[in-house]
Amino acid sequence: MSEMLERAVRKKYKLKKQAYFIIGVFVLVVILFIGVIASGIVNTIRLEHRGYKADTVHYFKEHKLTKLVVNNEEYAEALDKAIFEDEFEDKYAKDYFDISYSHAIKDFEKNVNLLLKKGYSGKTASHIVNNLSKEDTDYILEAKYDDGIADIFNTGFSANDKFLRYINFRAAHPELSTKNIVTYVNIGLDQANYTDAATIEAPADLLVLVNKHNKIPDNYEPDDLVILPVDISAGEQMLRKDAAKHFEKMAKAILEEKELIIKADSSYRDRNRQGTIYNQYVTSHGQEAADIYAVMAGFSEHQTGLGVDIANKFNDDITPEMPQYDWLRKNAYKYGFVYRYPDDKQDITGFNPEPWHYRYVGEKTAKKVHDSKLTLDEYIAQLPTKSEDPKPAD
Repeated sequence: MSEMLERAVRKKYKLKKQAYFIIGVFVLVVILFIGVIASGIVNTIRLEHRGYKADTVHYFKEHKLTKLVVNNEEYAEALDKAIFEDEFEDKYAKDYFDISYSHAIKDFEKNVNLLLKKGYSGKTASHIVNNLSKEDTDYILEAKYDDGIADIFNTGFSANDKFLRYINFRAAHPELSTKNIVTYVNIGLDQANYTDAATIEAPADLLVLVNKHNKIPDNYEPDDLVILPVDISAGEQMLRKDAAKHFEKMAKAILEEKELIIKADSSYRDRNRQGTIYNQYVTSHGQEAADIYAVMAGFSEHQTGLGVDIANKFNDDITPEMPQYDWLRKNAYKYGFVYRYPDDKQDITGFNPEPWHYRYVGEKTAKKVHDSKLTLDEYIAQLPTKSEDPKPAD
């Protein structure tokens, strides 16, 4: 009797245990279900609070994109706008978090979708659509995918309005690195001398780039020119005030350190004087020689009041054989001057070597140029540019 009772108790306990288990599972399922529902409601509220439209949030749910979007805490307006475009594909959804949306650009959503389908990253697509002209954007959309485009943007110093010039120069010079392609085009080396020259917008800037591709405005004349002291001048010479002050310091330093004399042999020239010099070369030696040894009016650093030809005490231009040459090469940057036309960079500067010609840029910049081993052309061409699109290319 006792044995039967014991079995009945065990059976009852087992059934009770199973019932508890089933109830536990049921409760757990209910909790999970409520959790899923609650989570969905929370996510919906969260996404709508960020700015997504209700139909966009519904699309996220239907296409299993909710988790992706929720995990990216910033509102992606580009995604919100593009998601119902015919070209949109779910697999590119994450790229839209790298895209800055613009209301002002026609066909923005369509073009971004097409660029993503071509293989461009969200960051690169954003840069293209936000910063390049319609002509340049259409060129990219019509051409095959080009992984070199992001490389151009990633130099950090490409100019948006020169995009097709970079592309064309790269095609003509496949041996060059992307960095050099962008640098040389920024200098203007993709164009013939004096051809389609850009007029300089800020000729008074200490870092103004004046060469055979960048022209000083016809009416520009520095407003802070001063006459240099007679003991450091070959005749009356003028430089802009700050350049003159530092030239005096440099002349004093070389005299004290090496007992050597330097003078400003040729400094500021106005447009008329520069034109006269060039025309005299043309008359005396022909056009080809003039383009080698002189420069047209508007294209000379001397017109900025920042360029100076340096001579010795006999008013002879400095040459590598003179002791002043080595001292200047080692020390001129300390006084804000850079060696302008080195003998191994003629293809970049566009000028024959001029060991006597220096350019004032200020002490801090001069040190950077000196340390970089670049010409001033290259240094200026590689200065960082600001993009209208806050997100750089990828």
